[in-house]
Amino acid sequence: MTDTTLIQPFPTETVKVTYDGKDYNLSREFTQDDDLLRQIMSANGLAGAANALVERQADGSILLVKRGGPNGTVLDVPVTAPEDEPSIGVIDPSSVIAGVVTRLSQLEPHINPAVQCDWELRQQEWRGTLALTDLLMRQGVIDKAITDGKAERSMVAGIASRLAACRSVPDQRAPGLM
Repeated sequence: MTDTTLIQPFPTETVKVTYDGKDYNLSREFTQDDDLLRQIMSANGLAGAANALVERQADGSILLVKRGGPNGTVLDVPVTAPEDEPSIGVIDPSSVIAGVVTRLSQLEPHINPAVQCDWELRQQEWRGTLALTDLLMRQGVIDKAITDGKAERSMVAGIASRLAACRSVPDQRAPGLM
């Protein structure tokens, strides 16, 4: 009797990879190396995966988290550099954001002058110390607070409308690994 061994193909073990809210089952051999995983995902039409953060979960699955990078976050915009700094030709958004956050954190707390004036008058009213003569004597301060408050409100509304009008800048490079 001849002993014949049947070679049975074993199914390849798969790992669940979640990217952008969708699940993909990939062979374990493709998920062992983070760079290879990113290459596989980006080569299959998911260009944002080329720069994704790989988070291995306790259950063995993998979560790919989108993050800024070659998919449109570096703006090729000419910049005029100060004389004491070397000229630069690319704006790195992360440094711009860091600069804005630093400047905002250094600002002192500020309340719109009209709101501040209203609050002070209401507190005097609640305490029972607000008299008509006080209001008449403070009329100039109240008018200035209203004028300044409206000017600030107008300035903030203008900034908000300009921010809303900003268009996104698409990446000019081909998708995939850069």
